[in-house]
Amino acid sequence: MRITIFNEFHPDQKKGKALKVYPNGIHSELKSIFADKPEFNVTLATQENPSHGLTDSVLKETDVLIWWSDIWNEQILSDVSDKVYSRILEGMGAIFLYGACNSKPFKRLMGTTCSITKISSSVTSKIYSVLPGSPICNNVKFPISFSEEKFLCEPFEIPTPDSLVLVNGYSSSDILRSGCAYYRGKGKILYFYGGSELSSSYTISSFKKIILNSVLWVAPTTIDLPLATNSEFKDTEKAKKGFFFKK
Repeated sequence: MRITIFNEFHPDQKKGKALKVYPNGIHSELKSIFADKPEFNVTLATQENPSHGLTDSVLKETDVLIWWSDIWNEQILSDVSDKVYSRILEGMGAIFLYGACNSKPFKRLMGTTCSITKISSSVTSKIYSVLPGSPICNNVKFPISFSEEKFLCEPFEIPTPDSLVLVNGYSSSDILRSGCAYYRGKGKILYFYGGSELSSSYTISSFKKIILNSVLWVAPTTIDLPLATNSEFKDTEKAKKGFFFKK
């Protein structure tokens, strides 16, 4: 499987705490997920590369695109954004992380502003599964906790997900629909909150497992399988004991 990992790699992400947490950038940390898996061929791309590293040949050969961005979303070349959009409709899988919900291709795919609330404050974040039957949650122990200094939360102006897989709860009492799955054309898309460049979330093994599972789910396939079965929720009274029904 051919994977392309795009990271804007803004200068702010190359200094201070961000440099200490990810000395070679978040894209390099994400690449490590596939280091011992020869079935994956990984290409790295950053915004300062020609065509942002997302050339016609790279996109044509990409099965799954992982996109992390935050500051430079509006500086993406429109022709590159258009090509990413088209490739997803043609069947390329895509995972948009953190502030990539405001990237040009994601907003076009969603058809909304995708505006999201950003708060600069130190919090503990916990990821919960609200669709445990999803392959995205396979062999992952929830909740997953990590510290965050620049977090995203509701209100989040996106269309209703085809499947809501994950939610984030913060020690500030804010929440976020943090794992949102969509079908667009022949492509599958996951918005996954992930974390900022100041969080060590991408180094957590459970976190990496979510991303690996997500890659496998969004990858092109000739069989359109449902995201999850409902076999775990036959008893409606037991279902009320889930995350949203705790008192």
